[in-house]
Amino acid sequence: MVLSGLKECIKEQDELIPLEQSARQKVAELKSVLDSEKSRGSVLKAILKAKETKQIEGIYGRMGDLSAIDAWAGLDYIVVETTNAAQACVELLRRENLGVATFMILEKQVDLLPVMKKNVSTPDGVPRLFDLVKVRDERIKLAFYAALGNTVVAKDLDQEWLMESESPAMAFKRNRCVGQSDREGRRQQEEKEEMK
Repeated sequence: MVLSGLKECIKEQDELIPLEQSARQKVAELKSVLDSEKSRGSVLKAILKAKETKQIEGIYGRMGDLSAIDAWAGLDYIVVETTNAAQACVELLRRENLGVATFMILEKQVDLLPVMKKNVSTPDGVPRLFDLVKVRDERIKLAFYAALGNTVVAKDLDQEWLMESESPAMAFKRNRCVGQSDREGRRQQEEKEEMK
């Protein structure tokens, strides 16, 4: 009787160990995400303070705060005028032990100005994502062109596939379906693949 109870406890413990390990892993992942968010907030706060107090000249700010576009990873880039401004920001972050940031240095992008200003013909007349960006300061447009290039925005997956099939070697990057949820996009993609 005691032996069967002991075996039952050992079996139950063996079943619980993977659950405990999984829970510990999830806690560690969430802690890592939280630490990363805290660090990013501290980094941005310090850089913006350096801008406001004119401790570092040539900082424009976070790309996401400089435009009306809101669904792109590069929005966390810090836009600066010169390499010296970026280096001063990096030194500030090191000195304060705040973390890291990614900088878009405008003086390094000037060779893109003529390309940026060219009129471009896009497949099916779809807009380039860059052309949809609205900024308060026209000098910042260069940062967005450097990051987005000629990415085009299809209205839906059908249009994207049509453009791709008509011109597979097209020199445009494609951006997936603006205004469509990831779930809906995946569902449509799965349906298309099933039809093949």
